Amino acid sequence: MLKTCLLVIIGFQLILLKVSAQEITYFHKIENVLANDHSDSSIYKKIDSIKRTRRPHDSNLEIFFNRDVDFEYLHQRINVEFNGTFYQVNLLLKKDSVLYSSLVFDPTFLDNTTFKRYKTVIIDTVACTKYLKLRNDYYRSSKTINDLSSELTLDEEYAFYCGDGDPKTIKGMYIENLAKRKRIGKLLGLIKSISCEEQAYGVAGFDMLQKNNVMLSIPIKKLIAHIKKRNSDLVSCSGCIGHLIRKAYQDK
Repeated sequence: MLKTCLLVIIGFQLILLKVSAQEITYFHKIENVLANDHSDSSIYKKIDSIKRTRRPHDSNLEIFFNRDVDFEYLHQRINVEFNGTFYQVNLLLKKDSVLYSSLVFDPTFLDNTTFKRYKTVIIDTVACTKYLKLRNDYYRSSKTINDLSSELTLDEEYAFYCGDGDPKTIKGMYIENLAKRKRIGKLLGLIKSISCEEQAYGVAGFDMLQKNNVMLSIPIKKLIAHIKKRNSDLVSCSGCIGHLIRKAYQDK
């Protein structure tokens, strides 16, 4: 019995080592594409060519969203699955040119903490600094390259209710609490975020304040109006179905 258990454990460990080696190999293949290509269409085609060599039943490639992040810059997210391992690519685009790219393998995508989290970032510093200057001037913020990287790769859903039975989300309760306590500075920080989900949470908080007759400054009203008019795609949740894409604000 003990011998059988040891054999099972050893076999499981060998499987884990095989999967771990597999994920690293795929990670570096995608990383190589990002390092050598500077247009989103070329990147997609080359990752797709890798996908075609993988098992078809558990390999997939999709542009999850391609959304407006101000001044004709786009944030594109590509979800990649190769033989059951998952990767996430984030791109900052100006027209077809890639100014920033990141690749993440995160075991939490599979609710699995066995494997190490891998991340690589490739940046056109001059072009990204130009974008940040435009954005910082408009939002009266002080975002850095590090902020750009962390906020573009933020994997968040916008939802006040999500899950079986539609319970309140932790983030939704947090926003309601900020509004109740009139934490204008915290909400302003959210609407200055490069993450569209964070911005939407901030706008929702300010909408709650206005419903309670709290006066907002003209600059804050201007930012809220801009974000609503831009109407970028959001990762959202409906009931127990998470990671859906919808417009931030329905057209009136």
